[in-house]
Amino acid sequence: PEDRQQSIGDRPARRWAEQTIAIRPLVEVTPAPAGGGWYLIGTRIGARYTAAVTTAAFRPRSLPVSIIGLGVSQIVGWGSTFFIPSVMGRHIGEDLNLPAEVVFAGPTIMFVVGALLAPRIGRTVDRKGALSLMATGSVLASCGLAALSFANGPATYIAAWLLLGIAGVMMMGTISSVALAQIAGDRARRALAFLTTVGGLASTVFWPLGGALDATLGWRTTVLLYAG
Repeated sequence: PEDRQQSIGDRPARRWAEQTIAIRPLVEVTPAPAGGGWYLIGTRIGARYTAAVTTAAFRPRSLPVSIIGLGVSQIVGWGSTFFIPSVMGRHIGEDLNLPAEVVFAGPTIMFVVGALLAPRIGRTVDRKGALSLMATGSVLASCGLAALSFANGPATYIAAWLLLGIAGVMMMGTISSVALAQIAGDRARRALAFLTTVGGLASTVFWPLGGALDATLGWRTTVLLYAG
């Protein structure tokens, strides 16, 4: 088909790459010039989302390593944050004198903060790519877990989860899929399927691991180890 140009909001028109990444419902694309172009990854209420990467940036040989690396990051990320209350919630509640509703509100706070920040994070990913943002999110997660390990009441407990919410949207879930899509290019569909499968092992790994560490070292030391 003939080359056509599309625009995203007030962005200058750019040529789309030929391959489409199936993160969201697909829309029609047209070939991009050789060696470059934006990859269209889907729509939401008519707004187009793109991954800020060119075909020249793809490194196909690194794809298996990337899948394993991102998969491990998702296992550790979800396991060391989201599953803390389900594994150590009783001991946290007893130590901080918190009702179960407050203890288990932690992951809810994390998701609410992530939802509020998601549009801004998405725009940042468009400009700078996902990998650097994930690295920053990992540092923030370590800070949030360290803060959680030193919590001494409801205020500090909730504050730690607010920080984990900021970190979570920067390193877990959708952003990891975008990062892999930027690396995989036209092989993204299969790569994303593998990433989802590997990431689903977080509970399998961290429920028994967290329970054993909690029983041996206590919840504070366990969470501090997660921070490291």
